Amino acid sequence: DRSAYVSHEVRPIFPRLGPRFGKQMRLVQSALSAADGDELAAALERDGSIEIDLDGTAVTLSRDEVEVRLEERPGMATQGDSELLVALDTELTPELVAEGWAREVVNRIQTARKEADLDYADRIEVRYHAHDKLEAAIDPWRTWICGETLTISLHRNPTPPNDSEGSWSESVIDGQAFAFTLERVG
Repeated sequence: DRSAYVSHEVRPIFPRLGPRFGKQMRLVQSALSAADGDELAAALERDGSIEIDLDGTAVTLSRDEVEVRLEERPGMATQGDSELLVALDTELTPELVAEGWAREVVNRIQTARKEADLDYADRIEVRYHAHDKLEAAIDPWRTWICGETLTISLHRNPTPPNDSEGSWSESVIDGQAFAFTLERVG
């Protein structure tokens, strides 16, 4: 059922309808805008033409006189034609946001590994302090984060780092404070 993903808008093709309707083109455009685009598109598909009311007169428009456009529903990305529609749900769920934040944590740690000139096989220990929301996102992804960064222990520091602890890298992930320090093991 395409209607769950898109709606249809039927618009006049002015170069084709202009000579036929002249000054009444605004009425044609208004009639098409006021009608249910999904019903018009279905009628075009089924019958090859549609009928609109133009100041009390029924007017038939053929498939080559109008254009059918797909209008995406909110939270959807679509691409398609009359036979096939591909729809992608772009709504960000809390789980997807948490996964994105976990990926950003991995990115920050990997960047710090590179800046510390660590070998790609070096194992590390990471201590971090994160905003509560970010911590809640890190927790379910802890094992994955460790695997991606070759971290043997990922410990949360209960208090933010102070100025005397200069080895901390501080960052912001989607507005959430994140500070960490890493150390090569072995």
